[in-house]
Amino acid sequence: MDVLLIVLSLVAAYIVFVSVGYLLIRLLFPKIEVEDTDEVKPPRTRTAERYASRAVKKQKNLAY
Repeated sequence: MDVLLIVLSLVAAYIVFVSVGYLLIRLLFPKIEVEDTDEVKPPRTRTAERYASRAVKKQKNLAY
């Protein structure tokens, strides 16, 4: 009987711990609301030229 009481108290303590943690997270980090705007800019996409310029970047000659 003592083992069952210990197990139940551990489960209850875990549930309380998770609940308090969740409530603190909700209080510290509330949801950020974003208003809809008429002008929405599309995200900038990286072009193939940008990747190519980095790949062809001048490299040091390490063969001495």
